Amino acid sequence: MPELTLAPESTVQLPKQYITAEDVRGAIEHTLLKPEASVVDVENLCQEASRHGFPLVCINPQHVSHAAAVLAESDTNVCTVIGFPFGATSPDALAYEVMELAAKGAREIDMVVPVGSMVEDDVWTVYSHVARVVRTAKSLVPRPQIKVIVETSALQFDQVIKAALVSVAAGADFIKTSTGFHKGGAMLADVSAMAMVAGSTARVKASGGVRTPSAAVQMLRYGAHRLGTSSGVKLVRK
Repeated sequence: MPELTLAPESTVQLPKQYITAEDVRGAIEHTLLKPEASVVDVENLCQEASRHGFPLVCINPQHVSHAAAVLAESDTNVCTVIGFPFGATSPDALAYEVMELAAKGAREIDMVVPVGSMVEDDVWTVYSHVARVVRTAKSLVPRPQIKVIVETSALQFDQVIKAALVSVAAGADFIKTSTGFHKGGAMLADVSAMAMVAGSTARVKASGGVRTPSAAVQMLRYGAHRLGTSSGVKLVRK
């Protein structure tokens, strides 16, 4: 495993002074990951995302093909999840999911780290899972971006930083706070710390509990580049 270091001082993310409504709109991944989500629900999500100019929808793997077809003529892409929501999946299974879902139209894929391993500070297992997914993604055309969910509310603060370091070292494009299925969601302290770790090498997705325009602005101010939320329309409605 490569040596883990913080980003150089020049790349540390400082709070941004001004966040515009378009900044918020351009960061939203319009999300529907409830197990009871129907095809009609997913179609409605896609139509809302396209109508409001959101860059992505984030949906369960079952609906990737259909969502990609619905959004084919729009500027909105499809994101999906693997190893979700517990991360208790083998690297081989994760790699297969990446290949299958990319072929079906997923342009970004959010994976969950093996949370139990991170709780035990088993950084090697976490690294091996992320690295396997990243290697698989790099072999595909077009190459899906990989976002790594560290499930911050299940970890101590130092473990959040370790998980972020390991994910960036393994080649993740994004590090992400939460699945939305654990007891807590995105916290400013975690987002800020993850942004410092990511530096200019990766980016941060804040997810879980981002339900108000003020919360969205704060997450972006403190280093998030994306917002995973089921409240996307509410965040941009005037």
